Amino acid sequence: YENAINEIFDTHIKAAVRISVNHKKTEFGFTLATQKVSGSGVIFREDSKVYYALTNYHVIEAMAGYNSRDVVVYDCYGNQHYASIESSDPAYDLAILRISKEGEPLAVLPIANEEAKPDDVVVAIGTPDGLENTVTFGNVTKIAELSRTDDTGNLGFPVIWHDAPINHGSSGGALLNGNFEIVGINYAVGTSPSSGEFLCGLAVGIDKINEFLSK
Repeated sequence: YENAINEIFDTHIKAAVRISVNHKKTEFGFTLATQKVSGSGVIFREDSKVYYALTNYHVIEAMAGYNSRDVVVYDCYGNQHYASIESSDPAYDLAILRISKEGEPLAVLPIANEEAKPDDVVVAIGTPDGLENTVTFGNVTKIAELSRTDDTGNLGFPVIWHDAPINHGSSGGALLNGNFEIVGINYAVGTSPSSGEFLCGLAVGIDKINEFLSK
């Protein structure tokens, strides 16, 4: 994987972003409480002045009991960008953030044309638990809907199960195929109830990503 890792860090990692959402409870101009949520994202589209990043809805959703939130995106260089929410939908657990083009150029990763299949090699990029620009390799293990009793999160459609290690904070990060195209957006991690050891990653596939983008 040495050549692949070098190529990722030379180019593709520049599409990875860290997302920090600062929720605030304010009354009469006073801040009474704050709560931060962090996650990952990936730049998938651009125009002359703006980058657009995919992430999870649950990363940026409004938190109960708080009446305002600031969404901040940190690029691969650590630069800070205030973001606006372009669109979001909890049914897909997906959202799009918009940031202005400022500072050093970032990368844009295309969405794959073909769905992931069992045994495909995949690459997860993200920013789990405050780590920057992480890259892990694995394989697709199956495409299946979660049972309603599963505690790793649930969506009403089949999702990608894979064994490329991810951690909390990887939510919204990209799952790439062997051509370094976006084949999924990680949204949950399965861990052992007893040890907390990583068991599997779960990602929204491109059919649902494209369905969300076409809404």
